Amino acid sequence: YINGIASDGSGNWMFAQDNRLYYSTDDGASFAVSTPFASGGTPGRPQGIVYTNSSWVLCYSRSSAIQFRSCAASDITDWGTEVAGSAMTHFTTNGLTVKMAAAAGRVAAISEDDDDLNYFDVSGKVISNLTKVDLSMGADRAQDIATDGSTWLIAATDGDIWESTDAAESWSQTVDGFQADGSNTLDLESITCDVLLPL
Repeated sequence: YINGIASDGSGNWMFAQDNRLYYSTDDGASFAVSTPFASGGTPGRPQGIVYTNSSWVLCYSRSSAIQFRSCAASDITDWGTEVAGSAMTHFTTNGLTVKMAAAAGRVAAISEDDDDLNYFDVSGKVISNLTKVDLSMGADRAQDIATDGSTWLIAATDGDIWESTDAAESWSQTVDGFQADGSNTLDLESITCDVLLPL
């Protein structure tokens, strides 16, 4: 499975599959493959990828735990030390992933079966300030996350939307049970913002 793809906005694209990274410098017309983590723990199951602050950030699960790792855009062969996610569900089922959004060096990540969000800062291959936020969603679960750089939104099951205006540090539920026809509460599957990525 390919769980996520990201671009730096300048023709370079990256995605992960198994223990491999695929990288394109021609807007996706062709991809080269590498295995940069061979000596430092290969990602067992890639979960997501984003680009921000001239840094690539990969989320993957290994040894039954969610991990994050980053590199500077200037050297995609030199990745930093992996950083363990805090209280994030490790998926073994294809199709369930960790959703990620990023802006101005801040990354937020939440799994599709969790109400615990992780946020952290990234600069090149250094990840710092990883913090867990409990959204207390109850039986609901996150489906997607996005940001326009000032507002961060999570689309969730049962038609719920959660919002942050302080770079993913605190959240409030702003929509409770969106109903398309006045009777059935629907799962919100995806969300995006009307800006060009990356931020």
